Amino acid sequence: MPTGIETQEAPKSAIAVAQSILDSRLDSIEQVLPRDQRGEAERYVRRAMLTFQGSERLQSCTPLSLAVCVVKAAESGLAIDGKLAHAVPYSVNAGSKANPRWETHAQYQPDYRGLIAIAKRSQRIVDITAGIVCENDAFDHGRNGPTSTLTHTYDAKKPRGPVVTAYAIIEFAAGRWCYELMPLVELEKVRASSKAKDGPAWKNWPDEMRKKAVIKRALKTYTDSPELVAAIVADDAAEFVRHPADEPDELQSGDTVPRDELDIVATKLLTDDEPAGTPPEAATATPPADDKAPTPDEKPAKAKAPKAKRKKKKGGGYEDATETQQSLPDSPEPDTRTDAEKFDDECPF
Repeated sequence: MPTGIETQEAPKSAIAVAQSILDSRLDSIEQVLPRDQRGEAERYVRRAMLTFQGSERLQSCTPLSLAVCVVKAAESGLAIDGKLAHAVPYSVNAGSKANPRWETHAQYQPDYRGLIAIAKRSQRIVDITAGIVCENDAFDHGRNGPTSTLTHTYDAKKPRGPVVTAYAIIEFAAGRWCYELMPLVELEKVRASSKAKDGPAWKNWPDEMRKKAVIKRALKTYTDSPELVAAIVADDAAEFVRHPADEPDELQSGDTVPRDELDIVATKLLTDDEPAGTPPEAATATPPADDKAPTPDEKPAKAKAPKAKRKKKKGGGYEDATETQQSLPDSPEPDTRTDAEKFDDECPF
């Protein structure tokens, strides 16, 4: 029986839209997973959705960036769970320097424990450990050809003093091992280069971030695992390219070159300069602003006799063309594709 009260369906949340995109493409996600994790795509998506739902800041991210975040983590063989891998909200300028339009995007960022988990899957590395050395600790290290020595002890009941260095030990098969050392001055350079140098991670857990820095340096030297390389590249892109959502950098442009292919999905689709899906008819609706560089769709216009005769007339032929050019719109036609269509068109897999 009609009640006379009209109801309107509430718009889907960003998380619901992202899940819809990913659920319809589970087969594609399976293809980017490491071979030993094929068949786990659905579990990856569900764990990520639970993590997203527990963060208000992630719920404000664009659906497409949430979906891409899950795919990038899957390519490294990690699930977005807030433990081994994280989704970090960053501000991205989807406009231009002159007309900024800031949006919040999710960026995949592996934890250093996640990097260790990936490295151990390669079967070349047995384990990786890291330590922080302080001024009052007993610390000694050295190398003699292929042989390494490192000893580190301290009294937990006494003040250790300020940090002086950090190290990572990589254990290989057959009992071999080696270490990587980063003095405090190098650790501070890493922090200074970070776009979130004063963010929560460096402020609240500086020693964990120092361990991560030295572990990443060690892993870049001693392994060539594709999954590990993908994770390190993603982490570098998140830490050194984009910016925390509460600290946008006004100098960052929406056309900033991304560090890896999957980042193009989040950056290219949300820039106003050249929408990826502008239909062909939109380009032919008006003449080009530069008659020296006509578009392919306008080549037939050169054969029209009336237009050629007008250009040959004295006193006004070119003025008419100039007036027409000045009436062009300032911005291209908007991209009307859905998030799912954008994901299909632009995602590289």
